[in-house]
Amino acid sequence: METALIIPQDALDAQRMNKKHWSIEGKQNSAKIEAASLGEDLIAKKAKLKHGEFIPWIEANLECTERHARRYMKVAETKRTRVSDF
Repeated sequence: METALIIPQDALDAQRMNKKHWSIEGKQNSAKIEAASLGEDLIAKKAKLKHGEFIPWIEANLECTERHARRYMKVAETKRTRVSDF
């Protein structure tokens, strides 16, 4: 006869919550990496455009706002200068 392993409910709850925590952590890290990559692309695009052309280019070509674009650029700058905070 096999004996069933009984795991206390607290341990099951903690296991479920830890699984969710690590899932969220993984998504945050990948989101930061993608945001930094997009920010780098935006920084490079801005450098290629003439003064005053960047915001109109964002408005005409991207599906995000200028504010979002600037946030992505800030993430990229943070990654460059403060790697430990990234």
